[in-house]
Amino acid sequence: MKKLLVVLGCFWWGSSLSCEASLHFSEIEANKENQGLFIKESFQQPEAQPISKPYTVDQILAEVSEASTNADIYGLRMAYDHFAKVDLPEEVWQVYAMQLKAESWPAQITGKERVGAHIFFPSQALEWFDCPYRQHLVHTPYVAWGCYISAQFNHPVGKYLFAETLEKLNAPKSVIKKYYEEAISDLKKRLDHPDATYLLMRGVWEYPYPVLVYQREKTLTIASPILGSHPLHSRNKYYELNRSLKLLRQKLTAENCLELARAGYYPAYIKAGELSSDETEEEILKEAVQKGYSPALLKLGGLCKRQDKHEQAKQCFEQAAHSGIATGYIELGQLLIGDPTKVIISEVSKEVLDKVENYFRLAGQAKDPMGWNALIDFLEKRLDFAKGQRNREDFDRNWQKLAAATAGGLQLGLNGASTKAGIYIKESYLEALIRAYDYPPIK
Repeated sequence: MKKLLVVLGCFWWGSSLSCEASLHFSEIEANKENQGLFIKESFQQPEAQPISKPYTVDQILAEVSEASTNADIYGLRMAYDHFAKVDLPEEVWQVYAMQLKAESWPAQITGKERVGAHIFFPSQALEWFDCPYRQHLVHTPYVAWGCYISAQFNHPVGKYLFAETLEKLNAPKSVIKKYYEEAISDLKKRLDHPDATYLLMRGVWEYPYPVLVYQREKTLTIASPILGSHPLHSRNKYYELNRSLKLLRQKLTAENCLELARAGYYPAYIKAGELSSDETEEEILKEAVQKGYSPALLKLGGLCKRQDKHEQAKQCFEQAAHSGIATGYIELGQLLIGDPTKVIISEVSKEVLDKVENYFRLAGQAKDPMGWNALIDFLEKRLDFAKGQRNREDFDRNWQKLAAATAGGLQLGLNGASTKAGIYIKESYLEALIRAYDYPPIK
């Protein structure tokens, strides 16, 4: 294998390389093995410790909370196993359900189902689902596992979102259809619930997406009567207004959107700004920021960037990042170098390059796959530059950083991460990572 790598190394680096350089490529294979040990130590699953008695519900809540912070699939699955073993009288489960304010969905028969669905459903999933900067997070493996587990406890929103992820994964249509049908059947029985009406109406709002919902659910045409159940729910009202105006061949206005934004549906501020002049958009976005709607900071930063107000843009992106939106870190990096796939390394100072690298890494560490994606693209540029400069130390350093970045991308379901990781991570360790960070079973 090493001989093959030496040959490939000579071809890759150019035939003029010395034997010493060729041997250096063999050293990279050794570094790859060392990096594999690093990856193994950093990402391996801890062994389950035997316990003398079943976990309590409070302990399981703490387990799920910690797993959520780290996007830890293994920790979440262990919590699920522990929860399955908890055996309490039905009346105790009902008390827990009341204490947790757990929803009661039609297909749920027992109190344990209500509690389990509440504990394992990712609490921020619908908020992310409705945010253009965070919608992709709903389809990461960790969130998919949360939806999948909650679906086992007959949570219809969990089933619906898991079905959407299955569509993204090109799962068999029969499996996707099963989850959608079960979810929609339950959602229709809870038209008093705003999340139920929101999801049921999406097939009308966003035709043809999700395609399978629209194609198979003719009853979604009753969107307006459903909305009547929630005249004060500003999110649903916003989407229904948009749909109604389209039917009349009319468009949303900034005034329409501002009214709903001020009624509580803050994402409408974004649309109101888009329908306004730059000057008015800035005032609208500032109002949204004052209300605590962090995504408006990204939009405001983008507006400042277009107007060459880079210091103000930087402040907006920093505030967005510190408020929990990892895209802010990506924007900070791009503010310095533009598209990471097009940066010319030789034209940028090392200080700026290191700062950009740190921004992209922070986005990945904040559990956003797009952060790892930006970092991988950027590090590959640095790797190519080191190769061109015959800089052995920088080449090895960036290779190892790429191994860690691709492992991070794998954890969050980044498209193409497994292919990239195959370059930088030893095969045996890569297989373990793929198994550890895989999506739930498709069945």
